[in-house]
Amino acid sequence: VTAAKKIIPILIASNMSLGIANLKSSIEKYLFSINTLVSCKIIEIHHTKKKDSPSGTALEIVRFIENYHADKIDRGFDLIVDVFGADHIDTYPDVIFGLKCLGKRTNHIKVVIHQFVTIKKGGEIVKMSTRKANFITLDELNDELSSDVIRYFFIMRGANSHLDFDLDLAKDESEKNPVYYLQYANARISNLLARYEKEITENPKIDLSKLIEKDEISLIKLLSEFPQKMEDVSESLEPRKLATYLEEVAAGYHKFYGNHKVINHNDLNTSFARKKLCEATQIILRNGLSILGINAPERM
Repeated sequence: VTAAKKIIPILIASNMSLGIANLKSSIEKYLFSINTLVSCKIIEIHHTKKKDSPSGTALEIVRFIENYHADKIDRGFDLIVDVFGADHIDTYPDVIFGLKCLGKRTNHIKVVIHQFVTIKKGGEIVKMSTRKANFITLDELNDELSSDVIRYFFIMRGANSHLDFDLDLAKDESEKNPVYYLQYANARISNLLARYEKEITENPKIDLSKLIEKDEISLIKLLSEFPQKMEDVSESLEPRKLATYLEEVAAGYHKFYGNHKVINHNDLNTSFARKKLCEATQIILRNGLSILGINAPERM
């Protein structure tokens, strides 16, 4: 190696997979700098004379294919979702190919590549390394944060997007925290409906034609999108889209609530129509939060 490095560039890494990934990344950056139309592909081939042949990696992939995937296919599932970390993006084609070699159908397998998560604290990135045993576990996060906050923060970014998990924002119990922003909208509606029942005992005939204000129409249109949003989430396997939609609904409701009086003893027909709009909004918020596995508290 010492002699060879004088002639050719050599990249040395302590881990074979890491070395290959770094080599591929370095070559891609170099090629892109000289020609954006050039692509790079590295094919790893093991010789058959290895003392530990077959390698542990190869054996693990075979077990992964036979014991997990083939079993799921044989049990007749309509959909199989594979979640791979970004560092294993080159692994899943081998898994699919192995299943095809076993005569298994693979057109019902969806692969989701999930990017890495970075923890931020005090505006700084928390440096972590599994090799140095320097990392934050999910159990440790759970000691500091509620499960609602942890779940939502992981959901609110797409699988293809790198997540900066901001601990300071996650601990913030104000409307700056998107989880509390959603939960507060639900709690605000619960409080309003309870007040309505105490103050107004009459229930006039529903007349939704009373809802003519711009904020009311915008909110109604948002609520009507819920079925289509759920179809989109189901097809794309991206719960982030539902989270984003719920934040839009909450923002629309807060704007409506701030600009228009719901409890109005001088106009019961409009009050009743607005009450129904509040109830419809709460149904969407609760259903959406339930699907995401997030609680919808009555009070905050």
